[in-house]
Formats: sequence, C-alpha cells, structure tokens
Amino acid sequence: MKIGILTHHYIKNYGAFLQVYALQETLKKLYPEAIVEVINYINRKHNIINILGWYRFNKKNDRIQLYFQKIKIPKVFKEFEKKYLNISKRVYSIKDINKLKYDTIIIGSDEVWNFEDKKSYSPIKFGCGLTCKNIITYAPSTGKSDIDKLPIECYEGLKNISSFSARDDNAEKLVLKYTNKECSRVLDPTFLLEFKEYDSNFVKKIKKEKYILMYYCDNISDELKNYIINYAKINGYKIYGAGEYQKWFDFIKININPFEWVEMFKNADIIFTGTFHGTVFSIKSKKNFYTYIGNSSRLKKINSLLQELRIKNRDTYSTITNKNDYLNQSIEVIKERKKYSIEYLKNNIINKWEKMINNKKDYKEYLIRDKIALGINRKKPKIIHDEIWKFERLLRKTEYYVNCRNDILGKIYAIYLQVKYYRMRLKYNTYIPLNTFESGLSIAHLGCIVVNGNARIGKNCRIQESTTIGATNGEKSAPNLGDNIFIGSGARIIGNINIANDISIGANAVVNKDFNDEGITIAGVPAKKISNNNSHSNLNIDIFKGK
Repeated sequence: MKIGILTHHYIKNYGAFLQVYALQETLKKLYPEAIVEVINYINRKHNIINILGWYRFNKKNDRIQLYFQKIKIPKVFKEFEKKYLNISKRVYSIKDINKLKYDTIIIGSDEVWNFEDKKSYSPIKFGCGLTCKNIITYAPSTGKSDIDKLPIECYEGLKNISSFSARDDNAEKLVLKYTNKECSRVLDPTFLLEFKEYDSNFVKKIKKEKYILMYYCDNISDELKNYIINYAKINGYKIYGAGEYQKWFDFIKININPFEWVEMFKNADIIFTGTFHGTVFSIKSKKNFYTYIGNSSRLKKINSLLQELRIKNRDTYSTITNKNDYLNQSIEVIKERKKYSIEYLKNNIINKWEKMINNKKDYKEYLIRDKIALGINRKKPKIIHDEIWKFERLLRKTEYYVNCRNDILGKIYAIYLQVKYYRMRLKYNTYIPLNTFESGLSIAHLGCIVVNGNARIGKNCRIQESTTIGATNGEKSAPNLGDNIFIGSGARIIGNINIANDISIGANAVVNKDFNDEGITIAGVPAKKISNNNSHSNLNIDIFKGK
C-alpha cells in the first residue's frame, strides 16, 4: 500500500510541521508495511512568501543578534524535513502527482481549504484532477474563508473525495453545503501522537526554572503585559518567549527546532498563546494556559476546539492560577475523540485501498468463502450448469494473477484470463470488475448486473439480477458498501455514498445517499429506512458462524 499526504508541509512554522509529522507517524503505526509519503507539491508563491517572512526585521522588537537567528529558521526546518518526513520526489502539477500512483491520498491537516488565502490556495487540495481511486480528507481547515464563495473548481474537485472529515465547524459546513455527505469530526493529528521519542541531538535542554511561556501573542495589550509582568514577579516566575522576542521577556529561544518548541510547552508552568497549535500543545502538556487572540480567524478555530473539548474560561487572565481545572472534563473527551479519529483513518484507508486478493492464501480463502455463500458442497463445478460458480471462480483466479503474479509467465497468463473473463462477462451480461467484491460473493442470477470499477463491496454480499452499483454526474467515486449486504432485484445504488454493515436493500430501490445505521432494511424511490431487520436472513447463515 502507498499512502500520500497532501498538505502545507513546506510552511516554516511549528504547527504546520508537527501536524504532518504526527499524521505520518500515526499512519506508519497503523500500517507498518505501507509506504507513507508526504507529497512534495509546493505552491511556489506560498513558499517564497513564507521563507521571506522570516527575514522581516521588526525595528520595535528585534535586536540585531536575534534577527540573524531568525534568518536561520528555514534551514532548521529543512533539516527536520529531511530527517523526519518521508518526502516524495518534487512534483509541480496534477499530472506529476498522479504519476506517483498512490492507493490512498489524504488531504489535510492544516488550512489546506483556505481558498481566500491567495498565496496558499490550490484547487488540487480540494481533489481537483486527482485520479487516485481513494481520496479522503483528514482534519482540513478553511481558515478565514467564507464558504459561500467557494470557487467552482473546488466544488467540482470535492466530487473526487470518497470520505470527509474536518477539524472545525466551518470546514464541516462546507462539506455539508457542497456535497450533502456526512463529515466526521476528528482531532487535529497532533493529538494522535505523544511526541515522546526525540533524537537527543536535536533537543537542547531548557533552563530548569519556573516560567510563563509566551507564544505568538501578537499586539498584546499593555494591560495584559503589565499584569503578566507583575504576576511573574510576585510569584517567582520568569517570562520565556518561544520563537519570538519582546523586550520584557526574561529569556528567549528564537532559532529553535520543532521538538525544542514542544519541550518548551512541556516544561512551562503557565502558557499564553494566540495560535491554534499553541493551544493544542498547551492542552497536550496539561498546562494552565490562556489564549490571547487578535485575529478573528484564529478566534473561530480556537473556540471551536475548546468547545469540542469542553474547556471553558481560557480567554481571560483575571484569575491566573496554576490549577488545570479543565483537565478532568477534557481528558476523557480527548481520549474518545482520539479513538474515533483513528477509527476514521482505519475505516477509510484499509477498506478501500486493498486489492482484494494479495497472495495465494487469500485466493484460496476467497474461493472457500464464495462457495459457502453460494451454498455449494461439491468440490468442483458440474460440466453442465454451475455457471454462476464458474463465473465467480474465474473472477477470483483472474484477480489472483493480476494482483499477485509479477513473473513473465504469470503476467502472460493474467492477460489470457482477463480476455477470458471479459468474454464471459459479455456472454452473461454481468459486468463485475476485478477487485470490487470481497470474499463471500453470492450472485443470485447472472444477467444485467453492472458495477462501477471504483465501487467497493464488503464481505458476504448477496446480489440479485438487474442491479446497478455506479457513479453519477461524472463523479469518479462510486458506492462503498459494508459487510453482509443483501441487494434485491432491480436495485440502483448510485453516487459517492456509504452503506453500513448488515443492511438489506429492497427490490427496485434507488439508493443515492449514505446509510450509516447498521442492521436495517432500506427500500423505495428514493430509498429510506423501512425496518430494523438486518440482512442475515437473506444470506447463508454459515458465514456468521465463523466459517
């Protein structure tokens, strides 16, 4: 399996680096045998502006020696990218990305959907032009963008995306408005990783003294500044700055790498921050923190996060204490949200990328499961009759040779099998592409069955004649059906939709939206839930006994 992450990996700030690093490491743990790459697609304008931004000299605050530390920061991030991120070869276009041939592309996290930020905007990050069969989003943010002004090319790109998730309200609303599809609410990827394993060569020890950490509290008011100075003096705290300088700070670290930045949060006693990821790492470090936000875009993002985690009263400094009173009510929420977020990744990667048969063991298992599903006890098909069983056996044999045999003879035989299978599909008017049905396929009657090659149908599916599982309106994505599905005669399952496990689809039903409740019966035009009966009575019961 080959997974590509499409995000703002090249931005030289701590949150941007840590979010892509966290997502990469999480995916590597979930799929240790997979190739996980950060797609090295860079918006040139965004990158130039981002780098030059470190060279700005603030006459009010910057000292000359600190200025020369600032200009080294891009080099620090470049070293970290090289050491800690698995970056793909450089790509400059949609065509170049498609040539990398990913099984799954994950768009996100960070503000990849901030289409009103012209220096970072790219329709590619909305799925435009991507030919990968499985494109999902993980925790994208729209930033300050007005979703009512979404460019038409972005709207068209969203049709290519199989599954959606978001980290904030605005991105969630965008998905609902333009796709009418379910959007999972997930945590920022930095919550998925503990950041405990560091290379000691990259982390310099922070001074061991009590300190208040300041991070990106731009345009801080004189009232707050004086309050913090007095509070620190009375209570024996130093005032540290992480990656920024103010004349009233006692200690600063300008040219710090991402892991040193994390350590500064871990070692702080109290934190003042004005950014989303500053807030995230304050919470992860279980510190007493307060937000100072001079930007409406940040305000929305941070407030959305705090509400989700049930954290209150972090936007005031009138009662600074060292009590982390939010922890008791947020730790369990974070734990549950983390579990849900990881399940989202599992469910939307593994079920869709796999070539159904990956080795000879799989091949034999599929033959056995299909045979059980068909209710057949004989060892071999009859010379006359058994057309359905012969059809399914040829399907699985073709999948095995196409997916698994890379030797010369195997490839030649795979071509022969594909031609043979194509002719049989024409003969019986049954168009089932390779790698669409998992094991336990049971075709009731051959004839007038049409399945889109991008569809994915889980284990133990019973499909009757005159049915269609297809895309619509020029969409690349097709239906994704769970396990134990019964599809009645004449049913039409259309579009980029998801069907949960254990569902019966009635005869002549037209299914054009998601059904996420397991164990129900749906029917009608358009389909709707008609009962709580699951599909098991329509399937071979032996399948549910662990065979």
